Order: sequence, then C-alpha cells, then structure tokens
Amino acid sequence: MTTPLKKFSAFLLVLLIPLIVLFSKPYLYSGIKLKILDCLRLPLKIIHFPLKESKKVIFYRFTAKENENLKNQVDALKRRLVNQEEILKENERLRRLLFFKNQATFSLIAATVIARDPSNWESVVIIDKGRNDGVSINMSVITELGLVGKISEVASNTSKISCLNDPGFSVAALLQRNREQGVVTGTINGFCRMKYLSIESDAKPKDIVVTSGLSKPSPKGILIGEVIEAEEDLSGLTKNCLIKPAVNLDKLEEVLVIVNQ
Repeated sequence: MTTPLKKFSAFLLVLLIPLIVLFSKPYLYSGIKLKILDCLRLPLKIIHFPLKESKKVIFYRFTAKENENLKNQVDALKRRLVNQEEILKENERLRRLLFFKNQATFSLIAATVIARDPSNWESVVIIDKGRNDGVSINMSVITELGLVGKISEVASNTSKISCLNDPGFSVAALLQRNREQGVVTGTINGFCRMKYLSIESDAKPKDIVVTSGLSKPSPKGILIGEVIEAEEDLSGLTKNCLIKPAVNLDKLEEVLVIVNQ
C-alpha cells in the first residue's frame, strides 16, 4: 500500500472510531460522547461543506430545467386565461347585440369592425359586410347602446362607416325632453354638436338627444347621446349643444346596419 493511501486510510480510521462511539447506543461510552462531539465539530464541518456544495452542483441543472418547464406551463396557462377572457367578453357583446336585434322593429345586419382610420381627421371604420350582403350608402349603423353613424362607401364585401363624431357626418335630431329639433354634426374633438336650436331654447346638460327621423333613411328615436353644455352660436341667432355620444366610438368591435325600417 502506498504511503499517501496509508495516510488517507489512517485519517478515515481516526474519524471512523469516534463516529462509531458517537452514534452508538446511549448507554455505551456516554461519558465521552460530548467531548468527542466537540473534537469532531470542525472536521465534520470541513467534510460536510464540499459534500453540500457538490450536491448543489449535481442538482443545479435538474432544478434549472424543472424551473424552466414550470415557467413555460405558467405562461401557457396565462395565455389560455387571456384567450378565455376575450371569448367571454366577445360572447357577452354578441349576446347583447342578438337580444337587441331580436327586439328591434326593423331589419338588421350584424357586422364586425375590421379596420379604422388611423388619422385624427376622420372618424371612420371599415366593416366586413358590403353590397353582397344588402348594405347600401346612407344606411344607419347602430349598437344596442345607440347610433354609431351611417354607411358612406360600399364595396362588394366591405363598407365604410362615417361615425357620428366625424366632421363630415350629420343627422336630424331632437331633444327628447322638449322635442326641440336641430342637426347633429361631428367635430374634430371626438364629440358631436347639435346646431340650429332656437335662441330661446332651454337645452341644458343631461338632456337626451335622439334622431328625429327627418334624415331618411335614419329611423326616429335612436339614441345619439347626452348634452354636455349649451351655448349661443357665434351669430347670436341660434343655440348649439355639445353632445357626448352614447356609444364609445373608439372601442367599436361589432355593429348593426339598419337595412329596412
């Protein structure tokens, strides 16, 4: 046996004998166990440290791979939850539209918004229904909440809607409370303006504005929005009302086109 091997064997033997005494039954060598424990504290720490670090190295790759797999599973679950939330919201919107469509007194075509004008000069959206579906220019477009606008251009399978806050939009309207009539037009700030009210008009905030039915083919009584403020026109001959649309036109996803009154 070589000298280094003999030294190593002797070292293990020196450690082994105290360990046997230390872990033997309580009634054996009880008097010297505490002293042996004190003597072995440092050597045991020295031996234990590399063993503990070796274990960390051995299981590091396994733990890292397991963590990566768990992270991928969590990400997949998050995506599934997001998709399910979108489906639930879409189903709720479609359920409301279907209920409104079934209750309506005129024929409606359901359509999905597929694009919108990215500029701030026009408020227009594109829908996935067109001439082949029975859509034509000037047809009114609504949701269950109120008026959206009207069809301004039609292709075979798509159409463009000029929303009621578009500067080029106009429709005959009236104040529901006092039946005063005027014309609602779009503005560049995203609101609407009701023009040509009598200078004696008592229009005030919270008044409800609806279509009057005088702008064919727009039917009468469709909700447009609510008056925010009323003021005299610059000419001093009439009054104007600033109106907040009832429909959130920035979040349109599905609409209904009125095809027959």
